[in-house]
Amino acid sequence: MSPRRAEPPADAADWLPDFCSAPVFLSLLGLAAATLLIVQLAPSAAGQSTLDRVPLALLFVFAGASLVVGGLCALRRHLVAHSTPVAVTATFAVVLSGTAIGSWLIYWLDHALELGATIAAGQPWHFVLGNLFVAAIAWGVALRHFYVRGQWQRQVRAHARAQFDALQARIRPHFLFNSMNTIASLVRERPDDAERVVEDLSELFRVALRAGATTTLGDELTLVRRYVDIERLRLGDRLEYHEAIDDAPLALTMPALLLQPLVENAILHGIQKIEAGGRVDLEIRALGGRLTITIRNPVPPHHAAGLHRGSGTALENIRQRLRHHFGDAAELELERAAEYHLVRLHLPVP
Repeated sequence: MSPRRAEPPADAADWLPDFCSAPVFLSLLGLAAATLLIVQLAPSAAGQSTLDRVPLALLFVFAGASLVVGGLCALRRHLVAHSTPVAVTATFAVVLSGTAIGSWLIYWLDHALELGATIAAGQPWHFVLGNLFVAAIAWGVALRHFYVRGQWQRQVRAHARAQFDALQARIRPHFLFNSMNTIASLVRERPDDAERVVEDLSELFRVALRAGATTTLGDELTLVRRYVDIERLRLGDRLEYHEAIDDAPLALTMPALLLQPLVENAILHGIQKIEAGGRVDLEIRALGGRLTITIRNPVPPHHAAGLHRGSGTALENIRQRLRHHFGDAAELELERAAEYHLVRLHLPVP
């Protein structure tokens, strides 16, 4: 049995936070303030509390912590280019250097102005060494938190990616089987049309597979149109298809095979079950930083109550892929009425 190879340490870019962001900056200020309060709650050598010096000490701590975080912000681009051990060592060097310089300046300023915040500290080196000790412990706790959170986020992203790949793999065979059924229905009575469907299906799958996990809105619309052409050969004049596109950002990135299953549901569960047929409407409008895509189709009156029961899996599939790609910024709405069924997608536009 070959020995198991140890995994290399994670790069700092995998877990080191953006020190320039407001949430990280505020959390580090909060950590500095909490550390100060813990220290100040401890009784002094004389057995008395030093809480009366907390407001002034907080001012000094916030000023020093801001300088240290500013240094980390300026150096982050260099820190994330190295492995975790190098980045950790560098961040400790920045934090401890900033703490030492800031402590000396605070001690000098406090005594020059006779503010009284560092009276109990004794000699300057006592004050500086004490702050270095506390800063080292606090920064070690902060780095451990950042590392654990980064590893957890990596696992979440990996799990989400695996789910997305499974959903993507599930929807392609479903589309293929429905297309093959269309071909089978045409082979005997309309072989020429069946041959055309095979050619269109080949071209359609070339586009779909080229898109991979993601595609653009323009390519997705091309996919929908080819699919509608295939279904028109089967349904003839019973199927009408209409597009209304208003300044749509065709380069918008989106999950592949997002619109085609919705149009497929509209045809199979709506138009196909109406003897006279009907029209599928696809409307796309961009407004206020959001893209709204609406797909509407008529339904038979006696199927209105139980319409699209068989399409629940496809709709849930699309919801999950929207959530993976856009997060909470995307939304899928359903509207059922006695005469029509409507699906509306709301997507963010960068």
